[in-house]
Amino acid sequence: MPVPMRRKPMPPPAWLKPGARVDYRSLRSGPVTHPNREVLSEPWKLGSGDWVVSIAGVSGGVSVEHLALVSPVEVPSPAPTADEGGRP
Repeated sequence: MPVPMRRKPMPPPAWLKPGARVDYRSLRSGPVTHPNREVLSEPWKLGSGDWVVSIAGVSGGVSVEHLALVSPVEVPSPAPTADEGGRP
């Protein structure tokens, strides 16, 4: 009897950070059921190897495989220093 192959655990997407906006599909290939939701937590890995996050308006963790990025977290650019033409 063949032994089923386990899939190699993959890291969560780099863009998946608290504050990012995502569309959530309750069925991976289905329509968007919760559009433009904010990611509320850092990803965490389940015992099965699946990555999940918490998003606004949905209870519990949701699989990162059911999410599509709408808008990433905006990281403020640092203020220019005196060496870069800014005022000291």
